[in-house]
Amino acid sequence: SLVGSEMCIRDRYNIQSPFILTVGKTEPRKNLKNLINAFKKINDKNIDLVIVGPEGWSQESILYKGFRIRYLGLITDQELYSLYTACQVFVFPSLWEGFGYPLVEAMNLGAPIICSKIAPFEEIAKDSAYYFDPLSIDDMAQAINKVLVDNQLKKNLVESGKIRAKEFSWKNYYNTLI
Repeated sequence: SLVGSEMCIRDRYNIQSPFILTVGKTEPRKNLKNLINAFKKINDKNIDLVIVGPEGWSQESILYKGFRIRYLGLITDQELYSLYTACQVFVFPSLWEGFGYPLVEAMNLGAPIICSKIAPFEEIAKDSAYYFDPLSIDDMAQAINKVLVDNQLKKNLVESGKIRAKEFSWKNYYNTLI
């Protein structure tokens, strides 16, 4: 069960606090440096930032080890799914992406999404995400603060995200071909 695995992953990685999740390779285009600076400006000082993903070509993950910042590196799919279901919000701050598969995973698993206002993300998430300017640390921090405290907004993002995620199934894709 996901609930059992959620407890297991929290124990394995010693995640005690509520947390914000982000997923992706540690590369400059993923915009993690701006996310970390935005994270330092959020109002809730009892929340952690959990970063999941393999080392990218820049090796900048060294910067991500700090107070309340947890860099887990590469983890199993099951562990990742447990984190999506347990996070307070999922933040995807990329400057550019081809598609953005983590958005579909997050929506499918009920994580409220906050992401960059870039064309691929707007096409994928539509009204199931709360958007920010990825170049603005203040705008990103403001978006995170807003979704963390607005429970109705969070609930709306989760509900519309689950509906939207259903549009990204192989079955739906196959049906468009025939």
